[in-house]
Amino acid sequence: MQTQVVVKEQVDKYKCPYCGASAIQFIEKHPVCADCGLVIDQAGQVENDQPRRGRMRKRGEQHILPDCMDIKAFIDFLGFSDSVEENMARTIASIINVAGKLDLGDDVVETAIDIYEDVAKKCTFKGKNIKVLSAAIVYAASKRTGKACGLREIARTTRIKSNRIFKCYRFILDKLGYNAKYPSIEGYVARICDRLALNASVTDIAKKIAVTAKDCVQVKAAPSSLAAASIYISSTIIGNRITQREIANVAGITDATVRSTYKDIIKKLQVVLMI
Repeated sequence: MQTQVVVKEQVDKYKCPYCGASAIQFIEKHPVCADCGLVIDQAGQVENDQPRRGRMRKRGEQHILPDCMDIKAFIDFLGFSDSVEENMARTIASIINVAGKLDLGDDVVETAIDIYEDVAKKCTFKGKNIKVLSAAIVYAASKRTGKACGLREIARTTRIKSNRIFKCYRFILDKLGYNAKYPSIEGYVARICDRLALNASVTDIAKKIAVTAKDCVQVKAAPSSLAAASIYISSTIIGNRITQREIANVAGITDATVRSTYKDIIKKLQVVLMI
């Protein structure tokens, strides 16, 4: 991918539909508003094929990182001259990147940027790898917002060892002085079902199975494993069959884990039903 701004010129025929500015720059052949950073299509409308745009705050403006642009082009576009500001922008762009790959949504991106800014006020990030830091901040943001995103899922997506992410995550918690918030089992089910595009019936039944397995028959399993196995059972009941491997890939676990947890749930739920 081309990593530099191709053309930096104003184009009068385009007008930003978000802020109304007519100062448009072309970045990697895509028209971008020079005032607010919004990506515009050839008809002068906001491009709708980029659902995971995060926002970053800089000098009172909001900038949106388009999927078509890599981090270096984004930094060039913002025009940072100070190395500290450039590192901040790189970290924020990396946060947006990680959250986008995980389909976590704008609320997690905004929370992650808030966390980064809060920690930056208390300490420097000297010696911290930007990719590891970004992954850890996204992990913290997913927990704060109640979005279920497992550490292994983030590690697999970013190709960073989970222990490195977790170590940095503990550093963030220590600096912010708050305890981790753990998403509910229903949150794990909802996230996996959403990524698999399963219908509401499968999701609702899977939530009930997962809650029952966790609270009533006390199946000992990680939340992601419990959610994945419950979804497999639910999809089988509804007739909307999906393989254990498909569920495992989205949940960030192995299909063997789904299978063993599924068998444990079935065994213990049968005991409850007999009673």
